[in-house]
Amino acid sequence: MTSFKPDSFQKKLFSLDGSQESIQTLSLWIIHHRAQHPHIIDTWFDTFPKATSVQQLNMLYLANDVIQIGVRKKCPQLRQQFQRQFHSLALPHLAKSPFKAKIHRIFTVWRQRGVYDPDYCDNLIASLGMAPAAAAADPPAPPAGNAGGTEMGKATARAVLPDSYRLEATLDLVKRTSMLDRITEVSMKTRQCCNKTLDSADVDNMRQIKARAEALAFKLEFDQSVHKIEDLVKVLERQIATKKMMLESLGHARTFFTQQMGEAT
Repeated sequence: MTSFKPDSFQKKLFSLDGSQESIQTLSLWIIHHRAQHPHIIDTWFDTFPKATSVQQLNMLYLANDVIQIGVRKKCPQLRQQFQRQFHSLALPHLAKSPFKAKIHRIFTVWRQRGVYDPDYCDNLIASLGMAPAAAAADPPAPPAGNAGGTEMGKATARAVLPDSYRLEATLDLVKRTSMLDRITEVSMKTRQCCNKTLDSADVDNMRQIKARAEALAFKLEFDQSVHKIEDLVKVLERQIATKKMMLESLGHARTFFTQQMGEAT
């Protein structure tokens, strides 16, 4: 595996913009490189004091996403090492943050979902100078601008992901669909099927063919056009099938992201 580069990772942290795509992209990168988790988490804590309040909030969103994915994927080392350093290295900065309400929301999610022990989470919340949320409180609402506030978003949040779902498969389908789109476009341009005006049902045109050589040439050209159209139909059928698979997979991806980002943003 490629050696970990703290400076490169620090740049990734500073470049977080708080968007769902930005958080999820770096979160998946961390999960993929979880064997380097001691260096990754140490760099996260080294970077935190250097960041602005907005950047610190985005880094906390990232940590929340990584920790919760780690819990689901049975990678306790991410959650455990983060906890060991969080109280002393990050919490003092968060206690002075202008975004305490959003931070409180994240800590409450950790408590409600059993990410960390309730007493630990209550201690975190108390350090913000705020009261702990009730244990039976409703799950936090999705972030502003997220479809989770609409009927479609609510249905997505209730949807159940199949056990076999993998985000990497969705990304692969998107790439394959894009490639097929390019192939189809090239096929349409190069074959120029629409430029052929051969019409076997046109009796008047057929009667104008006098010589056998002209008839054979006509037949050859016609057969070639038929083959081109058949090839194009096959490409289009493959493209349609792939797009159907991609749409289904994107639906699962929507559920995946809604369930995660709606938890603590």
